[in-house]
Amino acid sequence: MQWNQNIVDIADPAKYPNAPNIGPYQAIQNLLVDQQQCSEILLELNSLVLEQISLGLGENAAIVGKSSIPVEKQLTIGDKIAKQMNGKSITDVDFSANLNMGGYSNKRKVYNSDKAVNPKLSLARLVYLSVLDRTEKFNNFKAAETLGNLAADDEFFSQLRKKALFVDTGAGFEHGWDAHRIQWFIIMFKYHSDKTYFQNTTPIALYSSLADDLRCKNMVDKKVGGGTKYLWDDVVDCETAAIGAPASANSPWNFTAPECITQTITRLARIYPLSDVYM
Repeated sequence: MQWNQNIVDIADPAKYPNAPNIGPYQAIQNLLVDQQQCSEILLELNSLVLEQISLGLGENAAIVGKSSIPVEKQLTIGDKIAKQMNGKSITDVDFSANLNMGGYSNKRKVYNSDKAVNPKLSLARLVYLSVLDRTEKFNNFKAAETLGNLAADDEFFSQLRKKALFVDTGAGFEHGWDAHRIQWFIIMFKYHSDKTYFQNTTPIALYSSLADDLRCKNMVDKKVGGGTKYLWDDVVDCETAAIGAPASANSPWNFTAPECITQTITRLARIYPLSDVYM
């Protein structure tokens, strides 16, 4: 899938005249538009999940750091796990043509329903969630919560102030329920490999400071369809075409846009063999 490097220019002083130090947030943008770095860190997440499974849900795998499982072995283990999972493999579904129809929406009900349609959350998904949970705890985040239907601004900022990431069940499937947790896993991983990258600002500090809705309010732009735009939107929740190619040359199509995360993972299921459980 073709990415682009487009981002919102958050350094424009007219947009965020009262913003906190903008430098670390520019670093987040730089990271999330770097396809190679994001892909490598996604493979690390994939590897950590597989490592936990291979250890029989042991507690010995590193929270952050390089995995000992080579990519070739990841693919072998992933293929075996895929055969044990319910429903069709993601590779059997035409993602772009029938996103909300047939097998794919049924798969969503199996793995992600907050109504517990089926307790068959696969072993792989449970381990994946455990890896995210423990990574977030290691970085001083509180336990992730479910953020229901599209949250009003006050409710959303309250979530950030609580220093808890969230399962975004109010977002559409194109956006992905776990997309923001994956973004912040990438940020946390990068922080532990190079603390200076974000000017020695911790991921939890970056996350919670985005809740300062007065300082982080975009004074120039509005969301599509109206509504206030915030630094959160411009850094990790960019508006873009939901399906397929970007709507225009200026539309961000990289990991600053959750839709790109969802499509990247689901379309590259052979590279990320646990992609069925990520969304």
